[in-house]
Amino acid sequence: MLKNHISLCKKILLPGRELVVALDAVNGAGSEIIPRALEEFGVKVIHIATDSKKPFPHPPEPKEENFEWTKEQLKDKKYDFAAVVDPDADRLVLIDEKGDIVFEELTVALAVESFLREGKSDVVVN
Repeated sequence: MLKNHISLCKKILLPGRELVVALDAVNGAGSEIIPRALEEFGVKVIHIATDSKKPFPHPPEPKEENFEWTKEQLKDKKYDFAAVVDPDADRLVLIDEKGDIVFEELTVALAVESFLREGKSDVVVN
């Protein structure tokens, strides 16, 4: 199943673009599979909280005040963006290279906008 998902995702990645993504998986369910998938895509991963044997390093609810710990871990690191997921990895918040937060409500809209700009028209969301 993972191989199929990776194969489909590779088709939409920007060829030749080397990304560096910092990952805060709050030591939850996404701690192993997300880094594996990103590395399969050729993305360099900066592991922030990706050890499922450890407790949550900060409150896991995706609220602005709960990202201060993550932002502190990003100081002095060079990355394109940080991906922060909740414990079961079904919600995604992005932190851009300037430290600005892109909340989960906008991530789907940004992805759809990118697809439409590329001339793709089949988009399904929940």
